Order: sequence, then structure tokens, then C-alpha cells
Amino acid sequence: MFAPRSRASIFRRALAEAARARTYGALHESGLLPLLQAAPERGADLVVAADVFVYLAALDPVFAAVRRALRADGLFAFTVQAHAGEGLTLGADARYAHSESYLRGLAISTGFEVALFEPVTTRQDRGADVPGFLAVLGRE
Repeated sequence: MFAPRSRASIFRRALAEAARARTYGALHESGLLPLLQAAPERGADLVVAADVFVYLAALDPVFAAVRRALRADGLFAFTVQAHAGEGLTLGADARYAHSESYLRGLAISTGFEVALFEPVTTRQDRGADVPGFLAVLGRE
């Protein structure tokens, strides 16, 4: 009989595998916002969120926490699932998609400069490309 695994157990297995690889300086099991808020102020050179924001609606508190954690010349790189309209939406795939105007406006309002913003394919779903954006922001 197949028993579905909880998301938490999948993440714990991924962390254990990453620990065995001994590639990372540190691994943390935490919510994103508490982790960022606990990070030393201006202590990070780079924050990367790849395929993370599909699980979050409004990104305002995350952008503010990332800016706080980044050094003056730090970079914030992330991917999102693209939304062609305005703002953000929860798709039929149970993932959030964010619009270009929402992300650019949020970057400006939280004190970032847009260094790179381009359309990309973030993943495939049933053989079809899922449109997204790749962004790299610099802390002003």
C-alpha cells in the first residue's frame, strides 16, 4: 500500500542528503521568514531562492528581510512562476505566480535595483514548459 509522505519528511530527507554531501557551509530547517529575520544584519553576500516563491503569496516581508540580511553590495537572486496579469495569483497547480510589474514594484519599494529580469522556464509540468522569471536584485 502506498502511503503519501508529508512535505516535512521530504524536506528532512533532502536536508539529510545535503548534509551527507558536505557541500554546504550550513543547512537549516526553518520557515523562510524566521530564518531571514534571524540572520545577522548585513551579513550575507548573496541570497538565492530558486523555486521557493511558488509557495508564497505576498513577498513583501521576504524582500524586506532579505534586504536587511544583505550587505550593501549584496545580491538577491530568485525565480518565480510568471503571471501575465497584475499582482499575483494562485494557479490550478496550487502554486503562486507573480507578475513582472508586482516584482519590479516590490523591488523598488524595498530598496533594490533590478540587475537582471528575464523570462525563463522554471520547470516542466506534464511535459510542458512552465513560464517564469529569473531576477537578480542588488541592494541599494
